Amino acid sequence: MRFKDYDINTIVNYLRKSRKDIEKERRTGEDTLYQQQKTMTEFLDKTGIPYVQRFEVGSGDKISTRPVFQGVLEDLKANKFDAVAVKEISRLGRGSMSDMGIIYDLIIENRIFILTPDRLYDPRNDSDLRQIRFEMFFAREEFEQIRQRLTGARYSAAREGKWLGNIPYGYNRNKETLRLEPNENAKHVKLIFNLIANGIDGKEVREKAVCTYLKRIGIKTAKGNTDWNTTQLTRLLKNDAYIGVSRFRTTERLSNGVLRKRPVEEHIIVEDAHKPILDKELFFEVQKKLANRNVTKVRFDVERYSLTGMITCGVCGLTMVVNNYKRKNRSGIYTDSYLKCRNGCQSVKYNHVEDSIVEQLQGLKQMDTALLEEAKNEALRDTTIEEQLLIKEEIKKSIKQKKENLQKRLQFIQQKHFNGVYTDEDYLRFKKEIDEEIKEAEEMEKHTYEEEISVSLEDKPFEKEKVDQQIDHILTAYKNANTSEKKNQLLREYFDEIVLTIVAKGTKTQPAKIKLNSALSYNFWDIK
Repeated sequence: MRFKDYDINTIVNYLRKSRKDIEKERRTGEDTLYQQQKTMTEFLDKTGIPYVQRFEVGSGDKISTRPVFQGVLEDLKANKFDAVAVKEISRLGRGSMSDMGIIYDLIIENRIFILTPDRLYDPRNDSDLRQIRFEMFFAREEFEQIRQRLTGARYSAAREGKWLGNIPYGYNRNKETLRLEPNENAKHVKLIFNLIANGIDGKEVREKAVCTYLKRIGIKTAKGNTDWNTTQLTRLLKNDAYIGVSRFRTTERLSNGVLRKRPVEEHIIVEDAHKPILDKELFFEVQKKLANRNVTKVRFDVERYSLTGMITCGVCGLTMVVNNYKRKNRSGIYTDSYLKCRNGCQSVKYNHVEDSIVEQLQGLKQMDTALLEEAKNEALRDTTIEEQLLIKEEIKKSIKQKKENLQKRLQFIQQKHFNGVYTDEDYLRFKKEIDEEIKEAEEMEKHTYEEEISVSLEDKPFEKEKVDQQIDHILTAYKNANTSEKKNQLLREYFDEIVLTIVAKGTKTQPAKIKLNSALSYNFWDIK
């Protein structure tokens, strides 16, 4: 590289561990940060340009979790350095879309050069900027693939009934099976539920009185304390792990550390996952008393829209949800639907987003063949035959679990119908819905078993005509899908992520201008 051809007088060398580095250190004990410093020092010494080095000891994917990098960004904003040197561009960050936008905008606005041992990136060169965008985008995709593989293993274990969260009072977790097993405190759990159900000395009691009673008779908490608090006890009383139920993926932690409940459709729930401590009659009797209701409501399904769980807010990175509003005009009352960020960052008309996704798919047919092929190869470079096999096995397990859950639901409504809880009309309606879901699961199962694993897609010749045919197939299937559930399944099959950003707000007569950054899935490119 001829650095003298560029106006570079000072360089900041940013060094941090990647996720792969951390995994390598665990295996070999090697100091990867030292090796990275050695490589970069040898490279930068040859430039003859003064440089300083900044070390980030921890590894984080977000700017907010990397204090050293925050300082580097501030120095670059203050024009203290003309260039930033990294081992590869992904070291700058591959977290949220908003983080990547901050880095990219800073590079352009302050004309910051990026140096790697292989290449110099000039912010005034359109070709270099395009390459920076590609590398940042695919670094993000690689990060998401790694994260999905890591979390996929946890989800798979959760679907098998293995316990992955905090261990409830009265249980131990078997180190080999990862399932819960009752311990010596199981008898105390039974006592607590019986106290709420039957009272003390003939009198009905609530959590506070039970806490006092437990302290008086010397029963200790899981941490060995004699003092019980009502919040702790209420959480115990509402925990259906005591009737053998395993729940996972019920909450998520936001970037600001706040813990928030996930939508019900994202939960992983397994019944009969481990040996129960309580019988269901006692557990549900206590739930009625806690809720102060006579009947426990049972919700069999959650309404799913075509875009449910598909759209990510481009501002904060949260999944956007559907909000419906009742409106009134001269023709009567109608429903107005919006996609809204849970943090309130953005709100846009639902139909406008759905139409834009269809338009984006249609626009792919007009995309330059070389760019389309490059995007395909980059997106799939880490996909292997072994991963396809693992994905296929996970699909099989998921379908099997779904069929088992549907059979349990069917038995449940049959029992409720027999006991007179459900009318004939309710029973037939529920049964029809479950029968349809079972039929769909069986068709998916048949398709999965018959489908052969394809060869690596990088080895297949790129055929633009077949890509266009694939797009037409998706659009036709989407148009002909007779339920929102089927449309949602179709989008999930062909898109890994769709990030929405409002470019210009809408008016009463004009919809908002939006930008959709879409990540196409492996299935999109796996053209038969």
